[in-house]
Amino acid sequence: MPEMIQHGQDAMRAGQLLEARDMFATYLKEQEDGKFAEGSRWIMASLPDPSDEPGRESFQRIERLQAMKSSHPASAYAPWALCAMGEVYWEAGWFSEASGIFEEFLRSYPEHPLAGGVMVEAGLGYLSNKQYLEAALILRRVVEEPKWSAHRVKGALGLADATAMAKAWKQAYYWYRVVEAERPELIRQSVESSYQYGLTEVAVGNPAMAISRFLVTVNLHPHQEAAGRALNHISEKLRTEGHDYLALYFADYARQQFPDQEPGRRGQAALTRWVVAFVSQEHAKEDWTKIYHRFEDLEIYLSLSWDYVLETADALSHAPESDVADESLLWMGQAYQALGDYSDAVQTFTRLIVVASSDVRRLGAQERLASLLQDQIRWFYDRKAWVPLLKFHADHQDAFHLVPLERERLLMVAQAYQQVNLPAEAWHWYDQLIQEYPSSPLREEIRLQQVVVAQEQGNGSLVRDAGASYLQEFPKGRGRGQVETALGMEAFADKRYAEAIRDFSAALQHVDGETGQRYVLRNRARAYRALGQMELVVQDLRQVVSIEPTQASDVLRLGDAMFDQGDYVEAQSLYDQVLAFDVPAALHTWAKYRLAVSLEHMGKSGEAATLLTEIRELKTRSPELEHTIRSAATAVLDEMSLNETPPTRIPDAPIKS
Repeated sequence: MPEMIQHGQDAMRAGQLLEARDMFATYLKEQEDGKFAEGSRWIMASLPDPSDEPGRESFQRIERLQAMKSSHPASAYAPWALCAMGEVYWEAGWFSEASGIFEEFLRSYPEHPLAGGVMVEAGLGYLSNKQYLEAALILRRVVEEPKWSAHRVKGALGLADATAMAKAWKQAYYWYRVVEAERPELIRQSVESSYQYGLTEVAVGNPAMAISRFLVTVNLHPHQEAAGRALNHISEKLRTEGHDYLALYFADYARQQFPDQEPGRRGQAALTRWVVAFVSQEHAKEDWTKIYHRFEDLEIYLSLSWDYVLETADALSHAPESDVADESLLWMGQAYQALGDYSDAVQTFTRLIVVASSDVRRLGAQERLASLLQDQIRWFYDRKAWVPLLKFHADHQDAFHLVPLERERLLMVAQAYQQVNLPAEAWHWYDQLIQEYPSSPLREEIRLQQVVVAQEQGNGSLVRDAGASYLQEFPKGRGRGQVETALGMEAFADKRYAEAIRDFSAALQHVDGETGQRYVLRNRARAYRALGQMELVVQDLRQVVSIEPTQASDVLRLGDAMFDQGDYVEAQSLYDQVLAFDVPAALHTWAKYRLAVSLEHMGKSGEAATLLTEIRELKTRSPELEHTIRSAATAVLDEMSLNETPPTRIPDAPIKS
């Protein structure tokens, strides 16, 4: 072979295609005829030309080969030209066109010596394009065809890789064993085959052999990305077996060897994940010392701190691997939370919910965000820091919209508004919730709270509207009794006594517990009294007094009702009961005065005079005295009535930290 031809071939093997072209051109200038000249012309047609139009180099190489093949169809180089066209297509990434060329070759030259090699290359091309089934079908033909026996082992290795990548592990294991028995060096020479063999060992249940295969990949191909992936698998396998320090060693190795590639990022993620798990728990001082000594032995340099987590997770959060980026955002949120930077923690969890690549990760972020928001609201609530609570709630509205509406938070925010004397804002907030969460399971609760807030504003029109809305939407709602009570109180305050009696009577059918019953009965009695229906007043007040624990104010009201009806005997008994209670001085004086008057009406003037003397040094009662005492007692009773708020279902139980 001429020396210039040899130099041209060497340049082609080194990938120096333009230099190779120059050498073949030089040879043709010296020797225009002969078998080497003919071969040189075909080779030059396949090589890039400096005059090729930018962006169309591959097209023009294929056009030159096609022209040569058309001009010399009987040439021995025509089949080779077809293969060369297929290779150019593969290099350009046009896999379907390349496959078409290879199939044309096999149809046109089925017995050609190049056919077996073409089949192998076609199969490997499909493999590179991740068309595993097509690759396996072609490579199996090579393995099973006797005339292509020279390519059988190479085809078997390609078949092993294809079935491994398709996760047909048992078949892959069989073909790797076949290749290993005949030409094991082929596996070792291929970084991808070594790596896939390791994955196959894991899948078929040979973990010890898997680590050996991965170590071969790392040792023979240390700079290939597949070696980094092998390091990741070794680390994960050791971690699952409880060898944490060795797992960290290999993760750190991957991080150092492949800092800007996926294996390096996954190695860093494994390190950060371990630190997160460690710093999330309490540890004795000796545990920290032991760990740092072990790290020093393995030359692993980690900071066991949330600051380290924050720094590394921030870098990983921009990783192109979505699972790594998602988990890193989760760690960042945890780190911010642990460091007390709750605002940044909220923003980070919010970002994760929006960009999460899986529903599982999104739900996990929602749970953490909901817990964080609830904890912060609870922290302010427990300390009665109403203004900071409302500010926190307002500043993070976007985050609150991403988590489920919780009953406890709803109540705490409402109570904060009420504590800062902003019932109108509470009303508007509830109204906003109704608009934004029309299908919320808390809709009934929100409607009920609108009634409560309207009462606190003292806005009768709002009470009527809110109450009507609740009863219309939830005619059998759990808060119906409370709403009807509120409507009754609004009607009573507006002196619509008959309407108040109707609402109180309806409420008695639905209020929960004896406390609620007592409150409604007491106020219905007040409405009856306003209409002069004293028998009904007495009837309701008797029921009120019968409910334990008995309240002195109710006994006094019943005593006054009996007195006004002229039943001085029972009135005396009731006033005696009041005097036995520890009551405000005005009520005590009023009960004593009324008791004296009752005794006087019963003909017990001496006892009456004694009581009156105790009240004031007067031998007889006078209208002025009675008016003064009644006014004081009425003022006290009115104040007690204001303090006796209707029982509310919200909350059902005390909110506890």
